[in-house]
Amino acid sequence: MLANRKHVRGPDWSEDEVRETVRAYFEMLDKESRGEPYNKSEQNALLRQKLASRSKGAVELKHQNISSVLYELGLPWINGYKPARNAQGLLRQIVIDHLSSASSNVPEIVIRMASASNRKPDDQITSRKWSEVLTDRPDAQETVLTPPNGNRKLRLPRKLDFAEVEDRNRELGCAGEEFVVWFERTRLRESGCPDLAQYVRWVSRELGDGLGYDVESRNLDGSTIYIEVKTTNGGASTPFLISQNELDMSEELGEDFRLYRVYSFSSEPKLFILSGSMRHALKLQPQTYRAYMS
Repeated sequence: MLANRKHVRGPDWSEDEVRETVRAYFEMLDKESRGEPYNKSEQNALLRQKLASRSKGAVELKHQNISSVLYELGLPWINGYKPARNAQGLLRQIVIDHLSSASSNVPEIVIRMASASNRKPDDQITSRKWSEVLTDRPDAQETVLTPPNGNRKLRLPRKLDFAEVEDRNRELGCAGEEFVVWFERTRLRESGCPDLAQYVRWVSRELGDGLGYDVESRNLDGSTIYIEVKTTNGGASTPFLISQNELDMSEELGEDFRLYRVYSFSSEPKLFILSGSMRHALKLQPQTYRAYMS
C-alpha cells in the first residue's frame, strides 16, 4: 500500500484554491524581484490555511506548475520552484488572467528582475574561483503551452517580454560582459597560462556592437575563441534573444564560437557554455522578419 501512495490523487483543485495559490506565488515573485527576503516554507504554511487540506508537497508542486506556465511564456519565475510540467488547465487560465489584469504588477516585476541595479558588489563576484562559476547546460524543457481559447497562439503585451526587456537593458548586458572578461582572465591565469590572459579583449566595448560576439579570449593552446555573452537575472533555462548576425557568426566560426549564458546574475552569478553553431545547440523560434514589397 505504501508503495502506491504516491500515485493517489486528491480532489481537483477548486478555482478559489488556484487563485489563492497564484496570488501567493506572485507575492513571492514580487519580493524576489525587490531583493526582499522571504521564507518559502512559511509562505507555504500560510497559504495552506486558506486551502482545503492540501499538503505542503501539493502546494510546492502547484507552485512549480505556475513556474512552468511562466517559463513557457518566456517570463521570469521563482528560482526555488523549478518548472514542472502537466499544469492544470484551470491554473494556466488563471495565471494568464492574472498577467492580463489591469491591476497586475507583473510588468514592474519583469523590469526589476531584468535590472542590474541589485547585483552583488564586484568584490563578492571576483573573490570566487572560475571553476565555481562554470556549470553544465540545463536539460531541455520540452513544454508546449496550449492556449486556453483553441488553436490561436497566446500573445502577451510587449512590456511582459522578459527576454526583450533584458536584451534592451544595456547596463545588465555590459555587467555580464565584464563578468565574462573577469572569468576568462581568471580561467587562463589559474590554468597556468597567465601570459594568455593579456589577450582577453572586451571587443564590444572597444569596437561597438555588431561583430556577432562580445569578447575575444584564448584556449589553453593559444588559439582564439570568440564569445557572445547573454546575461539574465533569471535561472539557467530562461529564454533569451539571439540575432541573425550572431547566428551567422556562430556558423562561420564553428567550434571557435562560444555562447556564454550568464544566469542568476543579481544573486549568485554562474554560467554555462555552448560551442559551435547555435542553430544546432538551441531551439529557435523566429521573432521578426525583414519585409520587402512583393
